[in-house]
Amino acid sequence: ENNQVEVEFSTAIALLKRINITLDEFTNRAEIETEFNLPTKISSAIEDENVPVLRKYVQTHLDIYHSNKNIIELKNILPVCNQLLLM
Repeated sequence: ENNQVEVEFSTAIALLKRINITLDEFTNRAEIETEFNLPTKISSAIEDENVPVLRKYVQTHLDIYHSNKNIIELKNILPVCNQLLLM
């Protein structure tokens, strides 16, 4: 609340579950910017099933998340991770 403690993503999700609020509901209520468009290169890689490009994209954004702990980074790579699993 006062930015003195960093909360792990898993802890935040567990707390939201306890009060029956989804991550989307939380970000909407908190007015957190969640709009995200995949870069054209990544959209094309999904269409072409270019796994190496997609893995590199995911790893890059995971590294960014680990450096700044901004949970939006995780939400932004979720569609790409999903596509990788489907491939």
